[in-house]
Amino acid sequence: MYTKPVNWLTIGDILAEDIIIDHEVIFTAGTVITLKKILKLQSLEIAYVKVSSSPFATANYQKQTNIFPDSIAQDFYNFLIKNNKNQRYSILLKDNEDFQFITNYAFLNMNESVVNLLSALRSWDIYSYKHVLDVLVIAVQWMRYLDMTVSADDCYGLLLHDIGKIKVPRSILIKNQRLTTEEYECIKMHTENGEYILKSLSFPNIVCDMAKFHHVRFDGTGYPKINADVLDIRIKILMIVDVFSALTLDRPYRKAYSFEDGLYILKTEEDGFDQDLLQQFINFIKYNMEKVPQR
Repeated sequence: MYTKPVNWLTIGDILAEDIIIDHEVIFTAGTVITLKKILKLQSLEIAYVKVSSSPFATANYQKQTNIFPDSIAQDFYNFLIKNNKNQRYSILLKDNEDFQFITNYAFLNMNESVVNLLSALRSWDIYSYKHVLDVLVIAVQWMRYLDMTVSADDCYGLLLHDIGKIKVPRSILIKNQRLTTEEYECIKMHTENGEYILKSLSFPNIVCDMAKFHHVRFDGTGYPKINADVLDIRIKILMIVDVFSALTLDRPYRKAYSFEDGLYILKTEEDGFDQDLLQQFINFIKYNMEKVPQR
């Protein structure tokens, strides 16, 4: 038995002692740690726990960790644990199956091109990197809520929709003041640059289109200018999730909005989105917020 920081817990760790708060048993000794349980411990502001075994010492755990084929997937796991802003992953990932579903599709068969592009984005702009991981979680869970089939290409499109930002000067990406007209025009080019990068690497059309069209708006205020009605539903989903994620994560120029405020802002801009999908997204977030167990 040894003490382990909650932020270092790994799926498969086993609690050695009961977790008790205000005379209430939260978890009993012998409980096998899952992602949901780690997030619960964090929400309770528990810093350390006693564990009875290390999963890294067992062959069985080595089989379980095959869902981490590379460092990007491990980053994804770490990201979920360390960036649970607004309890977002406590809300969106109800159990270990949710986490495994995303990692299996997005990371298990990840090819070299995807790994290299995500690594480049991570090195160039950590905010954009965290944003695309967050978009992946929200969009995949929403698509599952809508009973849509989620493919590996869908996941790659979500992960790589902002890859064109590696062509944007870092000084612009991290600027904490209002952008000049010239800087904004430079930012806008990330959609076309993203499409170009992905096409040059022979990604499927849907992946390229998600990069190019995720800033299109139904009221014509977005870019590039195109009739939004003709776009694939996955792009329309990305348009909504992209904004919601950006609003509810910390940015260089402001702190994150709450989920409630993020939904309110989306609603005020509803003319820019497919309104039926927007209402379904609002229902999805509210449904999951209501399902968060209260201690």
